[in-house]
Amino acid sequence: MKYTLYITVMAVLLAAACAKQEISDDSSISALPENAVSFTGTICSESQSGNNVPDTRTVYADGGQSIAVNWAEGDGVGIFCSTGDSFTASNVGYETSASGTDVAFLPLDNGNVIVWSDNTSLHKFYAYYPYSPVSEGIAADIHKVPVSLPSVQMFDSADPFGHLAGIDFLYGSSGEVTQSQDDGRVSLDFNYLFSVLEVRLCTSLYAAVDAVELTCTDGTEALAFDGATMDIETGTIDAAGAETSNSIRLEGSQNTKMSDYVSFYMLISPGHAGKTFNVTAEIGGKTYTVVSEKPAPETGFESGRTYVLDAGQVQIDPEDAEPVTDLSAAGTANCYYVTEPGTLYRFRADIKGNGVDPAGGDVNIVPKSALVLWYTCFQTTNSPWLQESPVVIGSLGLEPDGYIYFRTPETFVNGNVVVIAIDEDLDYSEIQAQDRQITNANVLWSWNLVVTEGYDPNSVASQFTKGGYTFMSRDLGAIIDPGQALIGGTWNRTALAAAIGNCYQWGRKDPFPALPDVNSYLANYTTNLHFTPAYTPIPALDLGKFGMTSPDRSADHQILGTTDETICMTVPADVTTPEARIGLLTENPHIWMTLSGEGYLVPDDAGKAVWGNPENSGIGEKTMYDPCPPGWKVMSKDAWLALTDNLSSTVAKTDGVDGILVDDKYYFPVTGGLWRNSKGYASGYAASCGIAADSGYWFDGSYTDNGYGNFRTAVNFAAEGGDRSVTCSTMTTTNGANGASVRCIKINPGTAVPGGQLDNFDKKDW
Repeated sequence: MKYTLYITVMAVLLAAACAKQEISDDSSISALPENAVSFTGTICSESQSGNNVPDTRTVYADGGQSIAVNWAEGDGVGIFCSTGDSFTASNVGYETSASGTDVAFLPLDNGNVIVWSDNTSLHKFYAYYPYSPVSEGIAADIHKVPVSLPSVQMFDSADPFGHLAGIDFLYGSSGEVTQSQDDGRVSLDFNYLFSVLEVRLCTSLYAAVDAVELTCTDGTEALAFDGATMDIETGTIDAAGAETSNSIRLEGSQNTKMSDYVSFYMLISPGHAGKTFNVTAEIGGKTYTVVSEKPAPETGFESGRTYVLDAGQVQIDPEDAEPVTDLSAAGTANCYYVTEPGTLYRFRADIKGNGVDPAGGDVNIVPKSALVLWYTCFQTTNSPWLQESPVVIGSLGLEPDGYIYFRTPETFVNGNVVVIAIDEDLDYSEIQAQDRQITNANVLWSWNLVVTEGYDPNSVASQFTKGGYTFMSRDLGAIIDPGQALIGGTWNRTALAAAIGNCYQWGRKDPFPALPDVNSYLANYTTNLHFTPAYTPIPALDLGKFGMTSPDRSADHQILGTTDETICMTVPADVTTPEARIGLLTENPHIWMTLSGEGYLVPDDAGKAVWGNPENSGIGEKTMYDPCPPGWKVMSKDAWLALTDNLSSTVAKTDGVDGILVDDKYYFPVTGGLWRNSKGYASGYAASCGIAADSGYWFDGSYTDNGYGNFRTAVNFAAEGGDRSVTCSTMTTTNGANGASVRCIKINPGTAVPGGQLDNFDKKDW
C-alpha cells in the first residue's frame, strides 16, 4: 500500500485566476458607501444553493483526480483590514452573494462595512472561513481566530462529501493593494488549513461499514482538537489548552462491494511527519484492521491536499456480512421479482436464462461487467413524469463469484429494470454506440427485474388456478394491481397503466415497457409517447427528450423514442439463420426488431422451439429464452383455452377499470394491453373511447400448421346501446414481430399437469 497524492483543484484560490465579476445593482449593494471595498473569490466545482445564512458551508464534489470545492450561497467569511501598522477593521462578516465559481462577497450588515482609508494608502486584507462572530465586549484578534477539528466526524453515504463542508477551515490574504488598483476590487487568496483523507476499501463479502477510524500510534499527537486558535496572518495553530485527540473517527453507514472499492472521506489536521498510523473499520459490531503502522508522508500531510489510502480488500467473517437475497436460489431465469426496500439482492450471471438451449448450444457466459440498460418507475402524472430508479444504480455490479448484486432504495420504487452483462470491463460513461447499438462491447445476456413491493408470484395470494393450470394473477411486468390505481377516490389513468405489464415480441426474452396511459393509442394522444418513459443511465444510448411539448409532458434520458428511427430496427437482409437472428436479438435487448416482410424473428424449426413448445403440448418446456421468472413459463395454448372456456358476453368494465375479470376476480387488462404492430406502435383504441379494442396475449407454441407463436385476441369491446360487451376467445394468426402481453403459468416440479410433463425429479431426504 502507498499514499497517492492528489492536489485539489482549489488548494489555493489564486488571485490571478479570480474573475472580474460585475456586482449586480440590487438594493443591498446600492446602499453601501461609495468607498466600500468589494471582494471576490473563485472556487471551481459544482454549485449548490445555501440557505443564505453565515454558517452555510462550501460544497464538495469528486473531480476524479481531485476533490473540487465550490462556494455555496450564503457562505460566511470574516475579514480583517490593516493599513500601515494598525487594523482599521477586525472580523467584519461577509457572505457570498450567490452560488457558483465566481461570486462576490457582500457585508452581512450594511452598517458594518470595510471601507478604504484613502485612495493611495496600502491596505492588506486577511480573511477566514467559516465566519465566527465574537462575543459582545471581546475584541476580535487576527492572531487568535477560533478553530476546531472534531475527532468524531459524521457522514451520510448519500452525500459522502457533505460533512466535510461543515467542519472545514480556510484562511488567506490579499497582498497589499490600494483603492486605485483594479477599481477598488480585492481578490482574496484563500488557503486550506486541513487535508482530506480518502480511505478506499472493499470487503470479501458485502457488508455495511459503520465507522472508519484513523489513529496515530503516538498517543500525544494532536490529530484533532477543540478550542484551538489560529493566527491567520502567519498560518500557525496554537493548540495549547485545547482538548486534543490522537484519532479521528468517521461514523455513518456505507455498504461495501467485493470487487470495487467504496470511499470514506475525513478531514485531518496537517503535519505529523515521522508519525505512524493505524486505520480500522467497524463492521457488524467488530473492529477490523485495515492498515497497520502506516507512516505519514515524508514531509507530513500538507494542507489543501487529498491523500488516498487504497486499503484493498478486507477479509470479514461471514456472520458480519450483509444479508443477501438470492433471486436465483430456486433456479435461474430471465426475469426476477424484487419485492423489498433497502435490501441487497443477487442473481447468477454466468448462465443464459434457465440454461436450457432448445438448439443444444453452450449456455454458459463469462461477463466482465454488468450495467443497468433502462428502467421505468410507477407514474401517477405525466406533468411532469417521475424519474426514480427502482434499484440503486451505483450499487449494481458483477462480482467475482459470478453474481450480479444490487440494492433497492430505502424508499421503495415500483418499476421495471433491464440489466445487461457485457464482455468488456466498462462503466456507463465508457460505453460507445452507433445507431443505438453498442459498438465497443457485446451484450452476452440480459435480465428483467420486476420491482413491485410485496408481490411474490409464488405466494398463493398471487396465483389462481383454472382448468388444472396455475396462472400468475398479473401480466408479466405489471407492478400494481388495478385497485392501487384508485387514488383519492378517482381512477388514475396514468397509474392504471402500471397494472398492464410489459410488452413482448414473440420468442424474445426481453421486455418493452407498457403504454404510458390507458387512454393511449397509436401516436398516444395523451403524451405523444408510445411507451412508459424508459430511462437509461448509459449516455451513449440516451436519445434525449421525447413526448408532448405543449403542454409539456416530455421525458428526458429516454432509450425509446416515438418514430421508426428511434424504436425499430429492421433485421438486415443477410441475417437469416436462427443463430444469427438470436444473436442480433440478444445483443440488442432495447431495440424493437422488425422485418422487411411478414414473418417471425427467429425462422424455421428453431423459431418454433424458441419458447419450448413446438408441438403444442399442455405446458411445454421452459427454455433459456422464456421471459417468465423461475418456476414459471409462457402459457400454452391449452392453458389459454382452459382459462377462457366459460367466458361469456358480459360487461367487462368494473368500477372504471377496463379489462376482463376471469371468474369475476382475476384481471386481464384491455386498455393499454393493446397488441402492437411490427414497428412497436399501439394498434388499437382504448376501450374507454367506447370503440372496439383488442388485447393480445402470446402463448408458447403453434396455432396452425403454418404458423407458430400466435396471438390471442382476448377481448373485443364494442359499443352496443352504450354498453360495452365482450367477445372472448377469438384466436388469430399474426405477425411474429408484433408485440403482446405475457401471462405466465406455473411449472410444478414433480407434478403432472394436464397434457403436460413431469418437470423433473427433485431429490428429497426420506
